[in-house]
Amino acid sequence: MKKFWQKVVSTAFAGTLLLSSFLTDVNVAHAASPIVDTITLSVRFPDSVGEDENGRYGVEPTDPYVIFDMVRSEGKNYPTRSGWSAGVYQCMFTEIKDSKGEWITVSDWELRGTHYTVDSHVSHPATKLRDSIIKRYGQELYNLAVANNAMFTYDPTTEVPAKYLNPNTPIGRHNLNYGYTRGRYSVYAVDTRYWNSGYKKCSYPGELAYWYNNNEFFVKSTINLTWYDNGPKGSTYGETYWELERTNPNGESEVAVHSQYRVPYEQHVGVRNIRHTVSLGSKTVTKNTDGSIDFNMNAQSVRNKNLSYSFSYEYTNKEIGWVCRAYDEFGCKSYVWDSSPDWRAVQTFRISSSMPVDHRQGEVVKGNKLDDVLRSKFIVGRKDSWSGTSKTSKTYYEEWRRASDNNIPTRFDLKTQSHLPILQGALDYQVEVPSGKHRQSSYSPLRKEWSYGHYFPADVDDSLKSDYRNTTEYKSYDYMFPLQQSVMQNNGLVSDKRSYRVDFTTDLFLMSEHTGLIVGVPYAQGVKQNIINNRPIPSPTSYISQGESKLKTIYEQTTGQTYRDNAVDTDSSKLDRLQRYYLPIDSTSKLHPGNTYKNHIVYKNMGLSDISFEFDQTFTFKHYLFGTPKDDAWIVEQVAERSDMMNVSPSQIHVIHMTNEQVEKLAKLEINRTKVRVHEFRRSDRTCVDQVKSIIGDLGL
Repeated sequence: MKKFWQKVVSTAFAGTLLLSSFLTDVNVAHAASPIVDTITLSVRFPDSVGEDENGRYGVEPTDPYVIFDMVRSEGKNYPTRSGWSAGVYQCMFTEIKDSKGEWITVSDWELRGTHYTVDSHVSHPATKLRDSIIKRYGQELYNLAVANNAMFTYDPTTEVPAKYLNPNTPIGRHNLNYGYTRGRYSVYAVDTRYWNSGYKKCSYPGELAYWYNNNEFFVKSTINLTWYDNGPKGSTYGETYWELERTNPNGESEVAVHSQYRVPYEQHVGVRNIRHTVSLGSKTVTKNTDGSIDFNMNAQSVRNKNLSYSFSYEYTNKEIGWVCRAYDEFGCKSYVWDSSPDWRAVQTFRISSSMPVDHRQGEVVKGNKLDDVLRSKFIVGRKDSWSGTSKTSKTYYEEWRRASDNNIPTRFDLKTQSHLPILQGALDYQVEVPSGKHRQSSYSPLRKEWSYGHYFPADVDDSLKSDYRNTTEYKSYDYMFPLQQSVMQNNGLVSDKRSYRVDFTTDLFLMSEHTGLIVGVPYAQGVKQNIINNRPIPSPTSYISQGESKLKTIYEQTTGQTYRDNAVDTDSSKLDRLQRYYLPIDSTSKLHPGNTYKNHIVYKNMGLSDISFEFDQTFTFKHYLFGTPKDDAWIVEQVAERSDMMNVSPSQIHVIHMTNEQVEKLAKLEINRTKVRVHEFRRSDRTCVDQVKSIIGDLGL
């Protein structure tokens, strides 16, 4: 991560700030910039004769002529020697008069020149100190110094090692006398004019003497490393959604909330103070880690409320960097790179948003006909997806439409009192939810009992009234036929939506062939129980047999006569013929020709939304029926002219001869016949014909 030490122009950072202002759901708080780190490098100024790192001395010059040359050339002839000063004396003989006025010859040292190096008073580039820097701090810090154009100057604060301030040593006394306690200090000092602390006079003309000091000193450079954040900005990857979910197979769907975000740890040096909050209705959940928040709520309690969420964390893209780990009397002698997060460069990344929980769970959707209620799509979930700092939103639906083979009309204009289909045909159902659970083949959006409903007929035959009296909450209707979903055919994924074929069934209604008596058997309830108990849909065969027995029982209870009839359309492969609504033809029925009537239909627990559909089946009929609803005949009328008996040949006339005794028996038979006339039955007395035949014989009847 040392790459972040590079300098970048400030305009680049300003550009990133402008970007965040356009992200209405994103808030990034930036740290103050730039951040300046200071590194101080302190090295001994290189000297070919000075003290080395191990405390040994180099070879100091002792030849007075060498010293004289160093002074005269001002050090130019000795470029590798630093931190020295010197003065050169020459022995001079002169004649002077003494106190008696006599000439005498005397000698003394005459200063011929001095030189003081200036290397401790000027700045030096890092390249001049290359070996010293690398030896003390390593190649990496040397490169850093060069890259930052570091200039090294005399450090007057460097502590002098204690051994050079010892008053019991000549060098110690020298440093103390001259005040060399910080910054520079002498490691070598000599004045050849003095021996054993005594002054030595010169002995011959031209003799040289000198004083020479070799001083050690440190130079330092303070490097200011200006750090700009050109690292990755805060971001996240995740999603928040709600969806209707069937957690209890016997109950209404709930609102399931899921919110999950990940911190891109790999993009930052350090991350802290993660906070993830989701609120819906009376519930607020907060976690101080990334990951997911999940909970369910009663759908009705949060309907049309807003699901709010936020996710934030603090981060830094800066490592602490170079840190001094060891000191000596000359300052820091060892820097190491600390890759720990530097929280001076802290920034805050935050997203927040909300979405409406606008499902329609439990609604009642009404229409004049089936197609009206199928127009709507129902929201079953919403999702916000985040990638980096960009949000996309999607709404998820469930919907129904007629199956392609469903051509059942919603209005019927009948010639007479015949029949209507109770079932309204198959529907195609599609659903998609944010979690993607609908992609699983085992996905089940419905209650365990599936959907069900009611068919409220305008009126029914007397024989059905006791069994199908309305006991539902729809109090405005007298009678009700049950509807039960019987098909939930999984058609797989269609455009990434789970698709099903849905169809309903109802009870079986059997009619006697000759009398037109109608009874119902509870097939719908049997289907429901098998679905609840995970058994196959029951065969209608046994229910048909049950209906045939019921026809006999009801007929004989109603008429007091022996049942001599059979049911029609008992082929179980043609179940639709047994699931018809037969208009009642009883004289007391409230249905009359020329009027418009509506059979009201209700589908309940539809889909995840537990929607109720209510719509009508409309019908009229033109004429009363005379005969049986099994026929399409609606008026029995003789339209041909009467035959002229004079033109009929004897062979065309059928003659019946009866005795007086037979006539008396027929008269008694008529007297004893039941006077019950059941209007909706075509012929109520099925024994009359046999009784007549027993009296007068078949006779071609």
